[in-house]
Amino acid sequence: MLSALRHLTFRAGEPGAWGTPLAEDPIAFLLDAVDEAVNVWTARGELVYSNRAAGDLDLDCPGHPGLTSFVRGHRRFERRCLAFDAYSTTYVVEIVRQIR
Repeated sequence: MLSALRHLTFRAGEPGAWGTPLAEDPIAFLLDAVDEAVNVWTARGELVYSNRAAGDLDLDCPGHPGLTSFVRGHRRFERRCLAFDAYSTTYVVEIVRQIR
């Protein structure tokens, strides 16, 4: 997954990175294609990756591992988070979707 994130090279505020060819990186392709908001954070709360859908939510910190929900205006969301270790660092993958 971290390799795919490096391939995308999208860091908050750099939308030009979406032009990266993804033909040989299926995980990067999936991260780019999903409609749900995807963020990857360090355990210290630094944003490492954010897809286009996540930008609309403007989340400022990672959720806690597990399943939670929150409300923004009149919209309700489900937030799923998973912590994992790689390269001597703990990361949190966060997927957020609107509940209908």
